[in-house]
Formats: sequence, C-alpha cells, structure tokens
Amino acid sequence: RGISHLRTSSNTAEMLGFVPSSVGWLSGSKAKSTCSPSQRTLLARPLKFGPGQNARSIGEGYPRSTLMSVKNVPQVTPDWEHGEHVGGYSDYIDVRAPCEFEEDHIPGAINLPVLNDEERVAVGTLYKANPFEARRLGAGLVAKNLHRILDTHFADKGKDYHPLVYCWRGGQRSGSLSRVLAEIGYRTSVLQGGYKTYRNDVMENLKTDASKFTFNVVSGPTGSCKTRLLHRMHAKGLQVLDLEEIAQHRGSVLGELGEQPSQKWFESLIAARLRKFNPAKVVWVEAESNNIGKRCMPQGVMDQMQRGVRFHIHMPLHQRVKGLLEDYHHLGVDTDMLRGMMKKLARFHSKAQVAEWAEMIDRHDGAALVESLLLNHYDPTYQRSHQKLSSKHAPGRVNVEVSGVSGAELDAAIEFCLSAPLPEPSDAGVSEQSDDAEPDGKEGKSRAGSAQGRGE
Repeated sequence: RGISHLRTSSNTAEMLGFVPSSVGWLSGSKAKSTCSPSQRTLLARPLKFGPGQNARSIGEGYPRSTLMSVKNVPQVTPDWEHGEHVGGYSDYIDVRAPCEFEEDHIPGAINLPVLNDEERVAVGTLYKANPFEARRLGAGLVAKNLHRILDTHFADKGKDYHPLVYCWRGGQRSGSLSRVLAEIGYRTSVLQGGYKTYRNDVMENLKTDASKFTFNVVSGPTGSCKTRLLHRMHAKGLQVLDLEEIAQHRGSVLGELGEQPSQKWFESLIAARLRKFNPAKVVWVEAESNNIGKRCMPQGVMDQMQRGVRFHIHMPLHQRVKGLLEDYHHLGVDTDMLRGMMKKLARFHSKAQVAEWAEMIDRHDGAALVESLLLNHYDPTYQRSHQKLSSKHAPGRVNVEVSGVSGAELDAAIEFCLSAPLPEPSDAGVSEQSDDAEPDGKEGKSRAGSAQGRGE
C-alpha cells in the first residue's frame, strides 16, 4: 500500500529513491516477498508531511536496505538563485535543446542538452503516432548524450561539484541527468518546475523589484552624450542600468549594436541587473520609449522610470556632431550601411532631402551628413514628441549644460548632477521616442547652470 501511494507522487518517490527492480517498482506481492516484516510495516505507512517535514526528513526513518542513501538522491528545490542548501551552486545546467536555451535561460547557465534540436523534434513527432516507440527512441538518444556529457563537461569535476539542473518544467530531461549525477556521488539539485519556475520569478520580479528603486533619468536630444555620461557614472561606482546595451540597440536608425536578444532574454538580463543593485541607492538610466529597437520595455521598469527626476542634457550642436562621429565610426565611411539607413528615412522626407543626404554619403562628408540629420530629422522629431507629451506628463527636471564631449567636461556634468537640488518626482513621468524625443516638464528648483562651472 505504501508503494502504491508513492507511485502516485513521482517527486516523492524520486526524493526517497526507491530502487527500481529489473521489472519495475517494488509493489504488491513482490514487495511482500522481498521485505522483512518490519520493512513491510514501515512501507505501509502513507506519507504525511508535518510542520518542517519533507520527503528527505521522512525518508531518514526508512530501512537503508529498501532506500538508497539520501546523498544519492537529487534534491528538488524552487531556489534557482542562491543554493544555500549546498553552499551555492557550482553551475546552472540547462539540459533543454539549444533552441530553447538560446531564447532564454538563467544568466550564467551552461547548455548540456540531453536531446538536441533535431532529436527533440524527432521524438516529439514520433510520440504523436506511437508513444511507446517515441519513449524508446528518446531513451536511447538521452543515454548517448549522457555519455557525451559525462566524458566532456564532467571529466574534471570532483565530488564537491554542486550543480543545479533544470529543463522546461523539471521533468524527465532534468531527471535523466540529475539521477545519474546523484548516483555517481555529486550533490545534485533539480529546479522544481524547471525553467517555467525561473521565468515566472523573472516576470514577478520585474513588476515588484523595480518599484523598490528610485530612478534618475538622463534625457536629451540625439547626440547629447547620454550613453557616454552613463558609462562614466558606472566607472565612478554609481548604479547604472544601461538598457540600450542590454537591448543591443541605440534607440535610433543610427545604430544597432549587434543582433538583438530575444524578448525573454532581454527581460532576464534586466532582472539580473536589478537583483545586483542596492535599493537604498539611486539607479541612473537613459530615458527610453516603450520599445528599444524590436524589444519591448518591461512595464514595471517603465512605470518606475516615469516617476523619476529627469536630468536633461543641453549641448552645443557642433559638439553633438563631434560626439556622434566618434561614437558611430561608420558615419561618412560605410556608404552601403548609410544608404540602407537612408531607405529607412525616405518615407519621412522629400526626395530632394534624401538626394542631398546621398550626395553627402558619396563624398564621405560625415560631419555635414550628421549635422543635416540632426537639424532636419532628429531634432524636429524630438520637438514634435516634446510638444505632444508635455501636456500628459510633468516630471521633475534638472537642466544640465554640458559644454563638450571630453572626459573632463562629462565628469563636470556628473558632479553637477550629484550635487544639484532635486525637484519633487511626479506620479506621472516621461517616455521618450526611439529617436530620443521626450516631453517637457517642470524646471528644477536650482538654477540651470553650467555643469562645468558647477563641477569646479
């Protein structure tokens, strides 16, 4: 009766480690013939967890002749972050297929798939027609891949290696590797609920954790060195959330930084950064629209940013041109890329304007091209958004005059930002368009002075 009860709870059975015989789980007359009277008495007891009890603590009372050692049983845990029960995880092992891993995973995890992309599709397709044959095929493929994993990744891992293993929902794939590792002698943990547990935590954290922070939002038109300013803040030890770096996109047609991450991986990276921050300290962030390239901002983070004080950068036009030419090396050089950029802008401008830009590209006049783009595209777009949203949002604002793009001038701006009296944050906030446009707001209580002068 005890065995039958356990068979209805696979997690409990695995935790207790009932040894399968050559023909299956011990049950019925088989259990009676192989167990002593005292063992039969113990096995007949239904498992009932009291306060502070779990399968591991209850398992300690069962005969060792019937149970495997608890040390050789994977420990199921919902804790994917700390691993305090093992003194911290040595590694996160994601056994899902590479395509699943690429879309999203626990940051820092390694991918050791027990079924690769093609094998997973083959088994899944066969399962619809013949579940038995699919399980047999899957078992053989998993066994082959486990051999490879043990011969490669685990070749130099000692018994003090404590991995956390997870798959999609904490089922057969993670169980196949974790049970083998536990039998070898590794203290192995399995994430309860698998990746889905992690993903649910990320989504909840992006809603709740963001509300714990105070955001100072750096705003300003295209080319005002907002990203440079944030990088120098980070170098000085300030908490900086660089959303454009995470999204691999600079928020305008001027520059993708590389292939953008998936939406889920984008959210995972933001949540990971927030977990490292101290809620008692302010977080500096650049003003963004709801989208950075093709990635959508998490609403909880966006809401909190809109409540923050804005530090609005003012910089002379010729310095903005200089900074953009330094930051975007392809401007005036990579003619093919620039022509592709013009195609994206063609629907917003006349044929004459696009032809003028094309002429600047052909003669490699990057400075003239950048200045014309700012005056005829980015700044007008900024102003339109500025006027459109000013009636809806009125966040507190501090004006920051930055005279140039040098390190000394940006450091002076940072000193001003850190020492300027702050206006009261508003319940409403600011969101910028992808071309760096943002609404107007209330002036800061301090005089809008020169950042360089304030830094002296």
